Amino acid sequence: PQQNHTLTVSGGNDKTKSLLSLNFFDQDGIITNTHSQQPSIRFNTDFKVSKKITLSGDFNYRLKNYRQPTYAETSIKYMWASSNFAVPRYPDGTYGLSSDGISPLVQAELRGVSHFKNNFGVANLKANIEILKGLNFETQYGITLSGLSQKIFSNAYEIRDYYDPSLIRQEVKTNSLTEIRDYSEQSTLNNLLTYQVAAGKHAFKALLGYSQVAYKYNYLSAGRKDFYNNDIQSISQGSLSSRDNTGYESAWGLRSYFGRFNYNYAEKYFIELNGRYDGSSRFTGSNRYSFFPSVSGAWRISREKFWDPFSDIVNELKIRGSWGKTGNQSVGLYSYLETLSALNYNFGGASVQGLYQSAVANSNLTWETTVQSDVGLDASFFNNKLGITFDYYNKKTEGILLYLPIPLTVGLNAPPQNAGSVENKGWELGISYRSAVKDFRYGLAFNISDVSNKITSLAGTGPYIYNNYWVTTIQEEGLPINAYIGYKADGFFKTQAEVDSYPTLFPGTKPGDLKYVDVNKDGKLDAADMVYIGSDIPHFTFGLNMDLSYKNFDMNLLFQGVGKVQAMIGEAAGNIEWQSFVMDFEKDYWTPTHTDAKFPRPEAFADKNWVNSDFWLLNSSYLKLKNIQLGYTLPSALTDRVNIQKLRIYVAKSNVFTISKANKWGMDPEFNVSMREYPQLSLTTIGLNLTF
Repeated sequence: PQQNHTLTVSGGNDKTKSLLSLNFFDQDGIITNTHSQQPSIRFNTDFKVSKKITLSGDFNYRLKNYRQPTYAETSIKYMWASSNFAVPRYPDGTYGLSSDGISPLVQAELRGVSHFKNNFGVANLKANIEILKGLNFETQYGITLSGLSQKIFSNAYEIRDYYDPSLIRQEVKTNSLTEIRDYSEQSTLNNLLTYQVAAGKHAFKALLGYSQVAYKYNYLSAGRKDFYNNDIQSISQGSLSSRDNTGYESAWGLRSYFGRFNYNYAEKYFIELNGRYDGSSRFTGSNRYSFFPSVSGAWRISREKFWDPFSDIVNELKIRGSWGKTGNQSVGLYSYLETLSALNYNFGGASVQGLYQSAVANSNLTWETTVQSDVGLDASFFNNKLGITFDYYNKKTEGILLYLPIPLTVGLNAPPQNAGSVENKGWELGISYRSAVKDFRYGLAFNISDVSNKITSLAGTGPYIYNNYWVTTIQEEGLPINAYIGYKADGFFKTQAEVDSYPTLFPGTKPGDLKYVDVNKDGKLDAADMVYIGSDIPHFTFGLNMDLSYKNFDMNLLFQGVGKVQAMIGEAAGNIEWQSFVMDFEKDYWTPTHTDAKFPRPEAFADKNWVNSDFWLLNSSYLKLKNIQLGYTLPSALTDRVNIQKLRIYVAKSNVFTISKANKWGMDPEFNVSMREYPQLSLTTIGLNLTF
């Protein structure tokens, strides 16, 4: 069940306007031991001191309390991987386990429960002063506070066999508790001076600004084991010999000076110039500050005299272009310093604490810079019923951090260096149409985009290969970021004679196992035969929003999808090897009597078939009806009698249906390769909007 209650009160006069909003959200999760509760309060106020001075404040606080199984991710994974092989619970309440001792219900109910409490507060104060006509000064100070406390308890428990209670099927003897506190504080100061003036057909606007951000973070964790029982969850009651704690704190700052100049002539020609001078505490010396300029312009062709003959058909036509640089300070804190870490080691038979340097510092680190150019078109037709917008862009990011190899004789880890570059080229198209036929009104908005991604430089190094959740990716010049590499699969081995006459990756390969291609034809299979097999970068991402209404009825539908994208099944492919992956595709695997199967021969705890290959590369393009909402607004003749301005009743549903080749796997096409994420839900909502 879910509850969501909101109360909003507003009021004011010529000098003061205020709004108070209270909200309470409460929801149980589908998985046992999951629950979320979130009360929040928000208060906005505007105060007009005089004709030229205005003050405003915005205060927002919310408290999020939630709990979940301590091993929630594992429980979700086992729902995918093991629920088909374990009895959830026997008649006497005993838990069932699969042959390998796994049960998603045990993970959710017995392994323990974790509690989380997140306090989040935001306060913003702003003042606006009109110094002269057209000249305004605005200052704003904001602070954001976040405090998260976590209590993660892991139970001790045992599971006995249903048929023989004297037999313990599974036992965890040690319980444990970890408590975590982390606190962050971010303050922001912005000062803006703007001036705008118009003279005939000329309009000017200028802005000068200063911004400063300060961020602090503190983390503390403590843990103990061996509590008297699972109900005693006070950290002081755990074993003293198992005490464990750690903590750290960090801080960073950002300071910026910026300016903007806008000019337009007769609402026909537009130009904008921007410049930012940003400094970050993450860098040092002359690399701390960097300048980021940009320029944009537009020509409103439909305002030209020569366009008058076409204005009845093409009401608006504008072409525009832009070029600019932006910076990214995403580098590890203190990377330019030669930091030391604590280390315990044995010296003379005694434990001694020391300090050591683990990595080389790089004082030459600087901003990662993105250069982007864009050309676009905006147009409207037929009395502005039809609108079209189109953009083509080229974005190149330089100075990406890489850990380039250094001689082993240095004895330290390599430092990050600004060395890599990535290029993105793409386009975006938006089409909208709105019209009405008597009482029937409709509006359609469609958008589609595509992007090509390529690593253009790794400073002559690489490739770099990574493995995560049974998925192998590569960073190599000329390929997309995190491209999939693997073996090319050529069906299954049909006979033992075919196995004996062809190179294999593993000993013990048998008929029904995947047959991998010897790409370089050297008579053996090894890492040299792994090639680029695909990418998870989506192509032709699209969406369609439909607004329909007839008299007092209204309907909204939101479709979204991707026309071309690939996904590696990942951990699911590995799970087939220990016979625990739930195949919603009717167990269509190879056997001696079923040789035309879709999937290879399963074998417990074997690696033969789950290595990265294009066999496990899934076409995960999809079309979703993401949301649908149907509403009815009561006639004003009824609501006016009870002093109600508007009363609308509605019913809505999310994730209504999905069309995708991923459906045969029983998975959402936007699945995560780790198989540990909470599945997307289809939520039905009934509600009303009331305005007095």
